[in-house]
This record gives sequence, C-alpha cells and structure tokens, in this order.
Amino acid sequence: AAVQKDGSRLEFAGDTCKNNPEIVLAAVQKDGKALQFAGDACKNNPEIVLAAVHNSGLALQHASEQCKDMAEIVTAAVQKDGKALKFAGDACKNNPEIVMTAVHDSGWSLQHASEQCKDMAEIVMAAVQKDGAALEFAGDACKNNPEIVLAAVHDSGLALQHASEQCKDMAEIVTAAVQKDG
Repeated sequence: AAVQKDGSRLEFAGDTCKNNPEIVLAAVQKDGKALQFAGDACKNNPEIVLAAVHNSGLALQHASEQCKDMAEIVTAAVQKDGKALKFAGDACKNNPEIVMTAVHDSGWSLQHASEQCKDMAEIVMAAVQKDGAALEFAGDACKNNPEIVLAAVHDSGLALQHASEQCKDMAEIVTAAVQKDG
C-alpha cells in the first residue's frame, strides 16, 4: 500500500482507512508524524501511538490525552526528541525520570516540566549542562545554587541574567560568564 512507502499519504486516505489500525500502524511506522491524519480511535491506540513516537517523538502532539498520560509512550517520545515533553500529560511532566530523559536530549525542555521538577537540582543541572540558557526555567532554589549557576554560565554566559542576585554577586560565577562570552 502507498502508506507503507510514505506514511504521510495517510492524509489523502478516506475515513475508513484512517480508522483502520493496520493501515495507520503501517503509516506511522514509516512516518510517525502521519499520526496527525489518523482517526481518533487510532490516536487513542497505545500500540499505534508508541510506534509513531518511536519514529518521531514529536508525534506525541497528535496522540489522545489518554496516551499523553502513559509513561511508556511519553518516555519513548522524549527519548527520541526531548522537546516532546511539551505535549505530555501533567502526570508525565511531573515524573522526574521522564523529565530527566527529556532534558538530557534538550535542556530547553525544562520549560515544560512541572514546578516540582524545576526545583530538583539534579534535573536542572542536567538541563543547564545541555543548554545553559535553560536556567531561565529553573525554580528559584536552583537559580540560587552556585554549582548549578556556574554550570549554566560555563555553557552560556548569558545565563547569568537568570541567576539569583546572590549568585550574580559571586566573583567566580561572573568571571566564568564573562570569560565564556568574552
């Protein structure tokens, strides 16, 4: 079938085919983003959604709300693309393991984490080591943690603007920020 060669061809299929699990599964295995053209029942089918996010993590945005709350599916999505955390359900955005996986791929995904996860030093450290500018999304306690702020400015001197006033007064941190961005 056409969808086995190019999953995006699902867009032009009729409703019967868009709701056929075998056809949709073949399409998303070829192109995860084809999930956007699937019928609602297929967007709510964990097997189909998992296959889609294995191919393209950002396909999570087209999954049903129920699937966006499934840890296995969201973990697979953020392993493929950390930015997929944006489309996860709240429970998954509050799951430290899922958030850690996401920030290891994309520090910026910290912005979509729960407030609780934004306050976890280990998660924030991983995020700023990947992208120092992610300090912007950290909780106040982490913005006041000299070790985290130093790691952030080592990656991006501009991260200093998101540090606490206390950290902005620490010579070691300011020197590192200035040396980074000269």
